[in-house]
Amino acid sequence: MKYFTCLLFAALFVFSCGSTPGRSGIYFDQNGQAVSKEKQREIFDRNRGKLITATITNADSIEYRLVPRKEAGKISPEDNQAVALYLNGLAEGRLPAEYLAAIVYYPGKDLCNSTGNATRETRDVWYDEMEAKLAAIDKTFVFYVYKNDEGLERRTLNRDWNQDGNQLIEQTFFKHHYPCSSFTVVDQNGNYRSYFGAFVKEEVAKTARAVKQDQ
Repeated sequence: MKYFTCLLFAALFVFSCGSTPGRSGIYFDQNGQAVSKEKQREIFDRNRGKLITATITNADSIEYRLVPRKEAGKISPEDNQAVALYLNGLAEGRLPAEYLAAIVYYPGKDLCNSTGNATRETRDVWYDEMEAKLAAIDKTFVFYVYKNDEGLERRTLNRDWNQDGNQLIEQTFFKHHYPCSSFTVVDQNGNYRSYFGAFVKEEVAKTARAVKQDQ
């Protein structure tokens, strides 16, 4: 039930935003074809859990594109080296040669992550439970990364959020704005699986196990 609540809230965020003053909103289906806002909503409703809206801000318009909710692949050796160096710095040099890194990414304040009844205390409990599930998977590390910290004070009390200062994580895994927050799990070889938009804690552990099986 919580899973569908998250998806519903993300949907309400996407389709209640409309366009930003001074910029027109352009809507696309999952095939990159321009459609009406109503048609995009219809497609989204038929594919809950499979699609999410990526927001792309241009100088004179905002694009709302339906994209797959999940993505998997392998980043380039150069990007993998940069990501490993960045994560090892966050881990204070304690990242082993073999690892799984679960990266929770906060894109900045939006309607989805800045409203609701959750408190910082209840979010901390949520993250505690998420981390407990990940702790059962060998050599898994959790990192919290943000693009900008507006609204971040609402998120948690006891989590070490780190700025994506050179946009490395954004440009490698989260090229667009997805509502609420997203996550990716990447291993030492650059194999990764990402999940865009609001997610449930069980999905993170499920994705980590899938990346481990890909090795």
